[in-house]
Amino acid sequence: MLAHYPNGDISRSREFSERFQLSRNVSSNSFILTIRELQLRDTNTYICQIWGTVFGKGTRRNVTNQDTWPVLIQSPEAVTVPEGGTVTFHCDLRSSNVDFTVDIYTVHWHHSRGGPVLLTHFTGDSVSRSKGFSEQF
Repeated sequence: MLAHYPNGDISRSREFSERFQLSRNVSSNSFILTIRELQLRDTNTYICQIWGTVFGKGTRRNVTNQDTWPVLIQSPEAVTVPEGGTVTFHCDLRSSNVDFTVDIYTVHWHHSRGGPVLLTHFTGDSVSRSKGFSEQF
């Protein structure tokens, strides 16, 4: 755990070295975590918590090297849409290897990690929908 207190003090568990820096922008009411000299072991989901009761949705940070698999970047991270509106989610496959291409794929969309598959998109643009998921999805 890293903690930033109103008086400016910072508390850090021993697993968080000085590479992990906390700061605050008072004018925008923002709290900032900066990680320098990223290492593969820094891959994790980082969640902001304020007042001990308000939690952010978390930010997944994948740290890679040239020899690792690509990572998936999803956006938007969080979205609020009025009832009856439309939302679009993006899942971008990124790799530091410039020769990396995807020719054959199967993409699954879930409600939550490990939950049942809602939709599957196959090579050739065919789509399979689970029961209850119409063309609306």
